Amino acid sequence: MSVVKVLLKEWIPHYGVPRRFHSDQGKCFEADVIRGMCNHYGITKSQTSPYGVCERFNCSLHNLLIASRHHLIYIFTLSAEQKRRWPDFIQELVICYNATPHATTGQSPYFLLFGREPPLPVDVYLGRTPAKDEYSSAGDYLSRHLRRLHEMHIKFKRLLNSGRHHHLEELLC
Repeated sequence: MSVVKVLLKEWIPHYGVPRRFHSDQGKCFEADVIRGMCNHYGITKSQTSPYGVCERFNCSLHNLLIASRHHLIYIFTLSAEQKRRWPDFIQELVICYNATPHATTGQSPYFLLFGREPPLPVDVYLGRTPAKDEYSSAGDYLSRHLRRLHEMHIKFKRLLNSGRHHHLEELLC
């Protein structure tokens, strides 16, 4: 599926039109059709530096794909046959990455985006139910949720400004 199709069919219906589209410098992200879409929707297009944060994320993803060749313990590893079909497993590996707390922030990328941990397929398999928060109303839920997100974003900005962010940029891809 092309990048434009994914944005139009997967991203925009769920999250709305982004103000900014930040990508690596791959040909698929620099095509005229991407520039046209950005112009049409008023999206600012920006790029990572070559061999920057996106490449580091891709390296992490690659390491998950090849983990079973090493004597490392990962929750998710692929057999030799599965490795030949590696594109079929990207979504599962990405949720593993997004649900894993980052060493610098202590939070998962998913938590930083949504303000809660993701419900994972393994939780359903093991019969785990999410903790039930007590809220007096929808307004109370919204207030607490926004406060948690605000607190995490403040912490994130402090880490960026503190100089202790040598690994933090990996979250920005």
